[in-house]
Amino acid sequence: MEHTQTSHSGRADAWTLDDDETLTNTVLSTIRYGGTQLSAFEVAAQQLKRTSAACGFRWNGVLRHRCKVEIEQAKREKKMRISGSHQPESMTSSLAMQEVIHFLESLERNYQALRGQTVSLTEECERLREKIQQLEQSLAKNTATQPASPQQLQEDVKRLAEIAVRARKLLNGP
Repeated sequence: MEHTQTSHSGRADAWTLDDDETLTNTVLSTIRYGGTQLSAFEVAAQQLKRTSAACGFRWNGVLRHRCKVEIEQAKREKKMRISGSHQPESMTSSLAMQEVIHFLESLERNYQALRGQTVSLTEECERLREKIQQLEQSLAKNTATQPASPQQLQEDVKRLAEIAVRARKLLNGP
């Protein structure tokens, strides 16, 4: 399959060559084994952490046109499987094993990416916890060391008096 980078640089959701390859291999494998493209989009969406609609859009808008030969080959393999005419056992096993290897490699890449994100998030969480502790200590220190200004005290007394008046009205009734 011919690969060209068609993603928009700078976009966080841009499609990479690996994404395109994963989507293509998933769709072709699904065709070979008699599944629907919609089910292939759902499987690919889970692998790529995208929506099935995004996978379908990418497949139909960009990749399907590049993979005409591979699609026809996958359909022939599906017919051979259904009609009972078999390829030599070693060829079938080899194709199945290659698909399994590719799938496992894709899972490994996804796992490593998630593992890296987990480490980064854990480190960020720890930094934020430390920052919260520093801010809490600073707040406690500032609150304890800075007495209220005369204006603050006057406003607090005024508010307290207003609250007392409202409380008295509530207790005494209208």
